[in-house]
Amino acid sequence: MTRRFDSRRTAAEPPVATAVIDDATLSMAQRLLLTTDATVVRLLEACFGERICTAGLEQASTPPQPTDAELELEGSETILRRKTLLQGIRTGRNYAYAEAEVVLDRLEPSLQEALVSTSEPIGHLLVAGRVETFRELLQTGGTPADSRGDLFGIRSSDMLLSRTYRIIAHGRPIMLITEYFPSFVLPARPIDSGTAQAENGS
Repeated sequence: MTRRFDSRRTAAEPPVATAVIDDATLSMAQRLLLTTDATVVRLLEACFGERICTAGLEQASTPPQPTDAELELEGSETILRRKTLLQGIRTGRNYAYAEAEVVLDRLEPSLQEALVSTSEPIGHLLVAGRVETFRELLQTGGTPADSRGDLFGIRSSDMLLSRTYRIIAHGRPIMLITEYFPSFVLPARPIDSGTAQAENGS
C-alpha cells in the first residue's frame, strides 16, 4: 500500500528558509551528496548497495504558481508537483524526501506518461528515456525537520541537509527539485569504534 504524507508546504506558500551549513562540519560523503550534479538515486544506490525506489508518492498537475520562478515558465504550462520518499527496496529504509516541480509540456510524451503513471524515481526515468540533461545547483543548506522528522524517525528539531537544483534540457528548465537528507544517512562522525580507530591510526 502506498503511504500518504503531508509535504512541508503547499504550492502557493513560500519555501522554508534554509540555513547555511559550515562545510567544516560535513563529512566528505555529505559534501559529495549536497554538491555533485549526479542523480541522487545513483549516489544512494552506490553508497548503500541496494536499489532505490519511491514510497509514499503524491503528485498532482496544477497551474503555475509564484514559487515556480526558477522554471522560467511561459504562458500556461502545466506543472506536475511530485512529493516522495526515496527508499531502499531491500531494507525499506528512508534515505531522502524529495519535492519536484516538473514542466510537463517540455517533456517527451513517453516521459510524461511514465511520470504520471508510475512511481519510479525521476533519476531512473531520465536514464531509461536517455534524456540529455544537466543539473544546475541553486542552494544547499539545512533546515529543521519539523513534520518530516516522522519520516526518518528523528525529532522535529533535528536538522535535515538539503539541496535545491534545476534539471535543464534543450536549454530550458524542465524540473525544480529539492531533496532532504537526515544526517544519519551519511554521518559526519564514524558510526562505530572500528571506523574511529582506523581514522585515528589505532
